Amino acid sequence: MARTRPAITRLRSAARKPSTKLLRKPWRTRSQCVIHRLSPEQKARMKQERLEAKQTYQEALSEAQDQVHVLAEGLHARFQKHLVEHYYQEIMQTSRLQKKRKKSGPWAAFVSMETRRMNAELPDGVTKKKVHHFTGDIAARWKSLMDEEKIELTKDKVNALRDTCEMRELASHNVPISAFHDQCVAFKSIDKEIQRLHARTGIEVLMLAVRSNKEHYNPPHILATSERVETFVELTMKENIFDISTRMEAYMLSGVQAVIRNYVEENIHLRSEISSFILYKLMSGGNGLVVFVMKKARKVRKDKGIKRKKPTSAETVSNAE
Repeated sequence: MARTRPAITRLRSAARKPSTKLLRKPWRTRSQCVIHRLSPEQKARMKQERLEAKQTYQEALSEAQDQVHVLAEGLHARFQKHLVEHYYQEIMQTSRLQKKRKKSGPWAAFVSMETRRMNAELPDGVTKKKVHHFTGDIAARWKSLMDEEKIELTKDKVNALRDTCEMRELASHNVPISAFHDQCVAFKSIDKEIQRLHARTGIEVLMLAVRSNKEHYNPPHILATSERVETFVELTMKENIFDISTRMEAYMLSGVQAVIRNYVEENIHLRSEISSFILYKLMSGGNGLVVFVMKKARKVRKDKGIKRKKPTSAETVSNAE
């Protein structure tokens, strides 16, 4: 499937940037702060109390996380459909859902029905109104109905509302989609704060954010406060911001932990592993003789002033070949 190129988020032109002609001035009344001087003994006691409280909290938090991880392992052992991390994230996301507080009754169903009806009667193009705009009219009509009429009129809607509440509370929660919405909301807030900071202080910001999990959906997020930032990146790195973000995302998804830079370092690393393996085998079968010989040789070189010659890069490559 072809991948769409994410748009680079940048600020508006200089004439359209968020700004104001008002001068900054004090906007609240400040009272003079009363300073209470503490003795060194009180400061030391308060510091010790803070450290103890912090340590206690960290221990309790660690125990809670361990319990959640045990629950995730239990779900993994029971269903064996996803990794343990998937169930751990799903438990943590489910805890953020709004809890059910009370059952849906005839009044809630009637309010829902009347709100939908009144909004449907509004002309096209008019913004739909919230429940509190119609509460007075709905309450007046509700009081005019008999008890039997209330039950008969709302019985179907009550069942529909209860099914909706059950679906919101117990339906399977899609962890990648929740993470996607979470990052969308967070980046929207962060972008606004950076734009305001740029408008106030003129500071230039470049932000790149990519996913590190293949199961997540969010594309690379790019924020540049002006075209000067993009030009700087292209001049210094010889690539545009989009290509850099794509390479960064590919690296994060590849799982590469370390990169050997060139052929010389690769051979040096290989020789080090081979020498360590040979030394381990000799020490495991030599009953300490190898260690004694090495220490003796080191002492002789030290007494005679003999220094070991470090091989050059060319010699290292030649010996490795």
